[in-house]
Amino acid sequence: MVRRLLFFWALFAPAISFAQAPIYIPNIVGPTGPEGAPGATGANGTDGTPGMDGAPGADGADTTPLLVSLSPSGDASVSITNFASSDFIKYRIEYWLTLSADDQELYVHTDSDGGASYDSSAASYQFANRTVDTSAETTNLSSSATAISLVEDAAGGAIGNASGESVSGSIIIEHLGSASTQPILTFRTAYVSANGSISLTEGAGTRLANAAIDAIEFDPEGATTVTGEVRVYGIRNAN
Repeated sequence: MVRRLLFFWALFAPAISFAQAPIYIPNIVGPTGPEGAPGATGANGTDGTPGMDGAPGADGADTTPLLVSLSPSGDASVSITNFASSDFIKYRIEYWLTLSADDQELYVHTDSDGGASYDSSAASYQFANRTVDTSAETTNLSSSATAISLVEDAAGGAIGNASGESVSGSIIIEHLGSASTQPILTFRTAYVSANGSISLTEGAGTRLANAAIDAIEFDPEGATTVTGEVRVYGIRNAN
């Protein structure tokens, strides 16, 4: 029996081995590696929503505002007051009128007291104008007058009052005047005369006094009355 056991031991012993347990070796941290290359740029984002429009700016000042509006109807004269202001360098008067009598001149007077007493005495004004109509050219000149005439003074050459006849024009107050200067007016008048001709008068006039005016008057010749429209505009010193 013992022999048999020894025989089997000798036969199989070389094939029998015992497994060896693994040996644990702790991890050792190595040095930090170099930084990696940057990644590719990402795609652009979508545009944002547009902002709201800003509020509109304030309107600029009117450079030639309307200062006075008058509508005479059968009036003996037209008095224009309350227009003078330091805001304006000049004034423009636009008018359209019909007269109650035929072959009448249209005059202008000025005042420095708000229209309380228009200057109409002798030697108050000087003026020069020239009229062209369909048949002739005339001049109307005065170095010492009671008013400034806006039309021709020859017989038949003044403003007519037949059906359809009227007068219209513009007056520029170039300078109101001052304690050291005379006021200056320039004018342009278009009308149908008593002889039926279309007429154009251009001229200038001044008050023979160093004083600032603050009122102006349309005054037709004689007892004539006027009907129509009158507007006064100011030309500003600056916008």
